[in-house]
Amino acid sequence: MPDIHDSAEEILRQHPAPAMSLPELHRRLRELEPVCTPGRSRLRRVLAASPRFLIVDPWTGPWLPDPDEPSPTDEGVLVLALDRGSTTEDPVPASTRLRESVRWIAKGADLRSPSEVARLYVLLLEEEEARAQLTEKAA
Repeated sequence: MPDIHDSAEEILRQHPAPAMSLPELHRRLRELEPVCTPGRSRLRRVLAASPRFLIVDPWTGPWLPDPDEPSPTDEGVLVLALDRGSTTEDPVPASTRLRESVRWIAKGADLRSPSEVARLYVLLLEEEEARAQLTEKAA
């Protein structure tokens, strides 16, 4: 039986975008392994502790009571798998290059810096829009 890290990584590799929202990843894990999937906040801590994943929290910043604690909400939190690329066949090669470029940029992000988190978050949102336009033009 695969552990939670392997299952989460496989789900993220099959997703067309480099990142997936934490609530969506949690939902898909519960569909795949309903008994073994921890609650959403525990899943976040487990994935954040692994070097295989990057947790992008748009609520990072000095306004939080304790900057070392995760934000009080998981809405908007994105999860990236850092080690492996996509396993799905993308009909648009430019889309695959875009996805892998964003993953590469994310590897170097300093998640303690609110400005870097904000830039990475915007980059992830823009990647989604650009991928949709690439797919639309290819069709």
